[in-house]
Amino acid sequence: MKDVFTHYDSARVGLCKSLLDEAGIVSFVRNAASGNLTSIPVPVFYPVLCVVNDTDFDRARELILSQIEPVASSGGDWICPHCQSSVPAGFDKCWNCERDRGSTN
Repeated sequence: MKDVFTHYDSARVGLCKSLLDEAGIVSFVRNAASGNLTSIPVPVFYPVLCVVNDTDFDRARELILSQIEPVASSGGDWICPHCQSSVPAGFDKCWNCERDRGSTN
């Protein structure tokens, strides 16, 4: 099992899960109900899309990135180049690994 996508918006995570379901990739959402616990964004409680089979990870990431890339390139949410977490547009550092937005290492 590997985490493939994390986001504060459970609808976006659900959309990505639908993409994986259509592609026949077995997945599930961890923390699906925790997004409504507080109005303060706490990344540890964000919904996380996980693939069951590690061998599906690369294909799943490719599908998800193809779906969310237009959002990331328009100055909105972005994908951390180090840990591949989805990061809200207002953050200059990844909430997960604390790397800078433009960091390549």
